[in-house]
Amino acid sequence: MSRMDATAPVFTPPMKRSRLVWTLALFVGLVAADHVTKLIAVDTLAGGPPADVISGVFDLSFHQNFGVAFNLERVLPEGARTPAVFVISALALTALGIAWWRRRHELSARTVAYAVIASGAVGNLVDRLIRGYVVDFLHLHGWPVFNVADIAIVAGVVLLVIVSFREARAEAREARAARAQAP
Repeated sequence: MSRMDATAPVFTPPMKRSRLVWTLALFVGLVAADHVTKLIAVDTLAGGPPADVISGVFDLSFHQNFGVAFNLERVLPEGARTPAVFVISALALTALGIAWWRRRHELSARTVAYAVIASGAVGNLVDRLIRGYVVDFLHLHGWPVFNVADIAIVAGVVLLVIVSFREARAEAREARAARAQAP
């Protein structure tokens, strides 16, 4: 395996079962980090003014998010929004779970991306189920307020895109090499 191989394992534990344990530990750790930070935000920020971290750039500010990313649900009738969010979330998590399960015996950048995306999706879905809204508290000025689960989703998607591009490049190289060797 070359250093640039996108499917190369990030870390190779001694047993296949431990590979699944590592990705599950990452998943559980990120869901826990998301919920611990949300609990702290509720306890310390709810009802109060924003807490400046970097004045005019970044602050901690409690928000109840009843929508989804970029208010995409607003195109739906009011009564269909909540059920649609749960159905779409469940379908997305199911597809992600199947993709992750099919690669459960490897610990690669792709399986790490699946675990990270799933942790963010589950973190926000649990919030919606328990509270009826998602707790957002990280406010980078010029951006919507977000949380640790949102960071996980974005980081996982970015990693998945990078892995996909690297795999596509590797496949194209292999195809060119095969054509060059063909009579």
